[in-house]
Order: sequence, then C-alpha cells, then structure tokens
Amino acid sequence: MGCVFECDVTVPPVVATPGNDGFAGPKNCTQLFPRIIDSIEFHSSSRRLARLSGKDYYALLKNLSNDARLMIATNALCGAEGDFVHATNHITGKFRLPLLFSFFENVSTSIDSSFVEPLRVSVRFGDLKVGALTTPKGTPAPVHTVQLTEMTCTNPKLHCEYRTLTRELTDSTVESNYSAPLTTYAYDYIDENPKDFTPSATSSTTVRIPITDSSCVSDIYVFCEKPMDTMTVQSLDIASRGVPLDLIESVKLVCSGQCICELSPQVMDLFAYKSTSGGNYWGGEAKLYSSSTHNTSKTENVVRIPLAMVHDSAVANTGSLSLRELGNPEIVITCKATTAVTHRAHVMLCAQKLISTDPSSGRMVVSVSS
Repeated sequence: MGCVFECDVTVPPVVATPGNDGFAGPKNCTQLFPRIIDSIEFHSSSRRLARLSGKDYYALLKNLSNDARLMIATNALCGAEGDFVHATNHITGKFRLPLLFSFFENVSTSIDSSFVEPLRVSVRFGDLKVGALTTPKGTPAPVHTVQLTEMTCTNPKLHCEYRTLTRELTDSTVESNYSAPLTTYAYDYIDENPKDFTPSATSSTTVRIPITDSSCVSDIYVFCEKPMDTMTVQSLDIASRGVPLDLIESVKLVCSGQCICELSPQVMDLFAYKSTSGGNYWGGEAKLYSSSTHNTSKTENVVRIPLAMVHDSAVANTGSLSLRELGNPEIVITCKATTAVTHRAHVMLCAQKLISTDPSSGRMVVSVSS
C-alpha cells in the first residue's frame, strides 16, 4: 500500500496599491512546500501511529537516493516558478506529495488494510502565506515592498496504491502473519522544540538545542531557516523563507558535557552515506537543480548525524542510540556570519518503535517507543 496526497493550489492576484500605478514583478512563489504542509498523521481508528511534519520531509529526502530525491523535490518541494509568475490573475497549480511513512517503505512493513481497524490520513495545512516581491510603478519613487497574500488549497484527494491477492491467498496470508500477536518494526520522526536566534553579521554564532525526547534514534537531522512568521519588515528574501539555508559551519553532539562528535556538514555527509557495496563513500550530496525554472531542493543544507551501524546497505537500521541513557544530550550548532535577522534552528530525530497488531480484532497500537 502507498499513498499520494494531492490538492489544487491557487495563488491570488497582486492587488495594486492606491496612489501608485500598479505593481511590476512576479509573485515569489517558489518553494511552496514550507507554506502548504504543517503535518500529516497516520491513524488506525482513533490512535495515531505516525506523524510527519513539513520539516520532517527535508530529513526524509536526505535519506533518499538522488533519483528519488530529485523526483520528489521537483514535484513537491520546489514549486515551478513558471506556474505562478503572473502578477494580475489567479493562478492554480497541482500540488502532489507522496506520504513517506515507514509503513509504505517495503512489503515487510506494509499494512493489510482489509484486516486491521479503519485507517485514516489527516493533513494539517500550514499558514498558506505566499509573498509577492513587488515594485510600485510611477510616483512616488519606486521602492521594494512585500505584499503577503494567502494561497488556497482545494479539491484534496488521496491516491492509494494497493497490492491485491486472491481471496485464498489473502486468507492464508492473514492466518500465517496474524495467527499470533504480530509486532513489526517501524520508525517515526520527532521534532524537538525549535530555537530562534539572531546571528552575528560579523562573526560565527553558537546555538544550543537540548534534546528532550528519550526514544531510541538512528539519525539526528539539523537545519536552519528564516521563518515566515518572523518577517515583519520589508524584505527581498521571501523565497528563502522556510527552507534549509547554507548557514551551518559545524554541528556537535554533546552528552554530559562531553563532545561525542563535531564535524562540518560536508564531512558529515561523507560519513553519513555509503554506497550499497559498503566499501565506498558517495562523496557527499550534490545540489539538485531540476531545471532553470525550479529552485534547488535545499536538502544539501540539512545535516544528518548517523547513529545506527550499517553493514552493506545505506538504508538498513541495524542499531540505534537510546537517548534515555544519555545525560543531558544537546545539539550545538555553529552558524556562519550572516544578515542579523531572526533565524530558527531545527532538530529532528528518526525514532525507532514497534507496532503490535491484535490478531482477534485488527487493533494496532504502538507497543514500544523507547
């Protein structure tokens, strides 16, 4: 089973300001993804089994192969500039997002939807703010202004892919897999509380984020952004809001006051990704530009700290780190000098868990979370 969420996204027209002769310049609607999705949850009956925030998708993309990452980044995260450049009319385009829950990863983690309790996907939209970088024409003298408008999302759909068997094979599969309590491995993403900071314009800035969750985690992800909700002054950088920025000089994992590791994002990528043969490094992550009309996916600006041991596969979880056993773990980020406006640092955890299914009722519950 697999799912793709789809909806129509409509961007309103730019409205002329009284006293001027209208606006010149396109809507700045690249990188639509951070404005659209706040979170997506997967429920069995009334119980939440998994949750992905919009920020978690940057961590998920970090794990994908380049071809898969390019496909999702092009169709979901980037947003085509050519679709939303008109300054006077409503523009509508399609937004499609594969739901990358661990249940849909392979046949071993898939769910028999005909056997378990009712399943539901819940989508929570973001603030839907989208800016238009505009320049008043005529008099008074042109100045750059930011006009914030809200997009609308309509016609939501959930496209589902099912693997169907004959009735005899379905019965035998259910009997063999669910004749006793079944426990399967899964993973979920946990977002630590983000931290706002104002970097220095002349020197490096240190940001410390405590890790409060006690799960067993296989990876930690870190990135910095300029959030939309802090943009209170005239600005020319709307497109860079809400996306990972090339701002991190180094990331440090500290426990009980001791430094476990400290590496730059570039060197971290070398250790975080090995080829499927197990012997060679990928050589770090390349920027993904799908074409001249799309922005980069910005996942090269996400730092991944790998904690699980792997053998001959770069995606197999064969171990984890129990945060419960660590003393006051925290992530220490060193950021480059940049424009002194509010930035936000994010830490996301890939947490392992077990999900148990009762064979008599199809009831699914998270049995172990740490």
